[in-house]
Amino acid sequence: DESKGAISTIARRFGAKTDVESDDDEDTPRQSPIINAADLRTKKRVEAMDNATFEKSWESKAIDEVLMMGVIVLWYLYPTIVQYLVGLMRCRTLDSGGEVYLIADLSLKCSEPIHAFWMFLLFVFIIVYVIGIPWG
Repeated sequence: DESKGAISTIARRFGAKTDVESDDDEDTPRQSPIINAADLRTKKRVEAMDNATFEKSWESKAIDEVLMMGVIVLWYLYPTIVQYLVGLMRCRTLDSGGEVYLIADLSLKCSEPIHAFWMFLLFVFIIVYVIGIPWG
């Protein structure tokens, strides 16, 4: 019974109109309070939201432009970068002693473990870049 009293108190506070004003009669069907949108001033807010245009901030526009330019630059430099990455993997046998050296860095022997580590990293990067850019 307290909830019925609370509902009618809330309805009166907001100026709601109810079809049934009696709290004592439980057999009479109760209807929910009817609250006018103008009473809550929501109608004007809803109309304002419907008519509003949401524009991006200049920061958001700048970030979009920078990302777009980055993608364009990567796309145009793609063949050059792929050619350079593949060139980093070439080794050559020098005349002195028959050792195999990396062409990009002649101080690095291709038979050393550090070369294998760098080749693994380069291979992963090539897979991500060479295959990822065209499919991305």
